[in-house]
Amino acid sequence: MDIIILVLSPICGKLSDRYGSRVLSSTGLAFNAAALIWFSTLSTKSSYTTVLISLVLFGFGLALFAPANTSAIMGSVPAEKRGVASGIRNTINQTAGVLSVPFSLLLMTLVIPYNKLTQIIGGSQLVNAADAPSLLKAINRACLILGVITLLAIIPALQTGRQKSTEKRIDGGQ
Repeated sequence: MDIIILVLSPICGKLSDRYGSRVLSSTGLAFNAAALIWFSTLSTKSSYTTVLISLVLFGFGLALFAPANTSAIMGSVPAEKRGVASGIRNTINQTAGVLSVPFSLLLMTLVIPYNKLTQIIGGSQLVNAADAPSLLKAINRACLILGVITLLAIIPALQTGRQKSTEKRIDGGQ
């Protein structure tokens, strides 16, 4: 996943600068949603190839979304305010990263009791054969819910950002 992001992000950033961020960020979110929904179907019988392909799909979505989203944010503020905008963007990204784990765990508690989940996640108890199916079901349910949330995020992504236009204005301007 990280290799895909490392290789494709600079290319996607250039595409976003050239063609606008709306389509790229929305497409990236669609790939991420598809990967999350795919994650929700994985089981103990899933092959390594299946898991690898789903991770590549997720990485591809991030590589499309992140540069396009950054371009949309930075392009929406005047040049003299881009330092502040970058700081706010980084703060939001870091905060989202910190909050995503507890939110995912919260979603998992819809399936597995909180006490059992904290024992497993905290490392005070190994996952035994009896708990593995419920833990996997909890992970699958969280991925499905996150996939649906990501699908819904496409709606505002389609309404924001710069969309490059190739049409000429009536007065002859670009």
